[in-house]
Amino acid sequence: MNVLENSMTLMKVSVYWQKVVIGLILIGAVVLDQYKRRRAMRADVRTMEDKQETS
Repeated sequence: MNVLENSMTLMKVSVYWQKVVIGLILIGAVVLDQYKRRRAMRADVRTMEDKQETS
């Protein structure tokens, strides 16, 4: 995040917009992480169900 803040400072972006951009990136990262975790969890459940059906 420091690289991003420094870059925006060099581009003379106001501190307000820097915080907005960093906040949006953080929110996006959390949303993406949750999506990936839920998708992986569903895949694990399906794998377990398939194993039970074949037993």
